Amino acid sequence: MVALSQWEGMDLTAKKYRHDPPGVVTACIGMTNFDRPDLKVGQTFTPEQCKRYLLEDLPRYSRQMERCIKADMPPHRRASMISFTYNVGGGNLCKSSVARHMNAGNVQEACDALLLYVKANGKYLRGLENRRRWEREWCLRND
Repeated sequence: MVALSQWEGMDLTAKKYRHDPPGVVTACIGMTNFDRPDLKVGQTFTPEQCKRYLLEDLPRYSRQMERCIKADMPPHRRASMISFTYNVGGGNLCKSSVARHMNAGNVQEACDALLLYVKANGKYLRGLENRRRWEREWCLRND
């Protein structure tokens, strides 16, 4: 949870960001209206609510990741894959070169492929590149 809040930040008011796809509303720690269809621009939350929502949502993203990636992974690699899934969504993970390489047993290629996903709504974001570098580092750890 700490790593996700590092990358997602915490917004206590729901809003539309210019780098998000059309129709996406974001609040709390990266929660969107895909997670909670009743989320509306302007809704406000407490930090405690945001943390609770993230803890409620993470198991769903873990299951999405497990549907796409069948490879056995150590905890740190699994964490990097869940972070990636939380950011891009389970459907996008399933279609990604990350999942394809991981399922083929090509760990290096799978972890390197994380660095390909640095755009949001078609625009390069330095913050996404930083996040992907972190996810790649965790993916490749050997301890």
